Amino acid sequence: MSFTRRAALLAAMAAPTWRPTLARAADWPTKPVRLVVPFTPAGPVDTIARLMAPKLEAMWGQPVVIENRPGGGGNVGALAVARSAPDGHTLLLCASSHAINPGMYRSMPFDTAKDFAPCCLLTAGAFILVVHPSIPARTVAEFITYAKARPGTLNYSSAGNGTGNHLAAELFKQMAGIEMVHIPFGGAAPATTAVISGQAPIMFNNMISAMQHMPDGRMFGLGVTTPGRARALPQVPAIAETLPGFDVSAWYGLLAPAGTPPAVVAEVDRAATAAMADAVVQERVTSLGLELAPMGPERFSSFIGTEMVKWARVVQAAKAQVD
Repeated sequence: MSFTRRAALLAAMAAPTWRPTLARAADWPTKPVRLVVPFTPAGPVDTIARLMAPKLEAMWGQPVVIENRPGGGGNVGALAVARSAPDGHTLLLCASSHAINPGMYRSMPFDTAKDFAPCCLLTAGAFILVVHPSIPARTVAEFITYAKARPGTLNYSSAGNGTGNHLAAELFKQMAGIEMVHIPFGGAAPATTAVISGQAPIMFNNMISAMQHMPDGRMFGLGVTTPGRARALPQVPAIAETLPGFDVSAWYGLLAPAGTPPAVVAEVDRAATAAMADAVVQERVTSLGLELAPMGPERFSSFIGTEMVKWARVVQAAKAQVD
């Protein structure tokens, strides 16, 4: 089942008519809630955090303080949360790289499966294969032909080793039978700048960045990574239309430290899902090329496990593991 269909099914299952009402943890929160964003400002994770935080503050009656802690493909911020008190006052807004990293890094500073309490999946969307105007390809098929004629000479950028756009490119290379050189950057913003400048003229960009730069011709979008076309860019084909079975989603969710009381986890799930369903937030999320994909703690935990297995295989095939 594709992520889009799966997300639609889970959204229906998570609707108020099905989901039992969760009682709020009576003694929580008692102080400001720290929301750790393990990436640089202005990227998709940071944007989602800043959309959601005011809604959570209104529901919880406490400040929600966003703390950007980039590094290690998200591991630096994740480690800070794993080491925090399991009282719900420190949360991690993670990206799909959280499930990639265990297969990507030979040594992890925490146990992804054991050191966190998954609260909820929030939203998901496509990456988009973009190229600098100097690349003479305007379709996925043309790009594959162009790359096959230049094995190992094309540079592609990413937000860092083990990030979702890095592994999307590695999966694409494997399925298309091409070779490209990975140039990692310290976040989505500098990686996008590298595409615009032509330094690394290819990227599986997030929709937020790509939609800012495609209209003026500074980059061209060739295909999205989800099985179907993205609602925000219906004119851009899905890569799966050329490479059947290609399916990569950028997803974002909330985690707490392991040992956080179940009642607090349930309240984070309830409040965050409600915040994302707010009409204003939902409109903004859609404009960023994302779709709501509500998923509660148990299902989110299972989903993370499935993603870990998938990406470990891609990393192994690409021999992309790093120290």
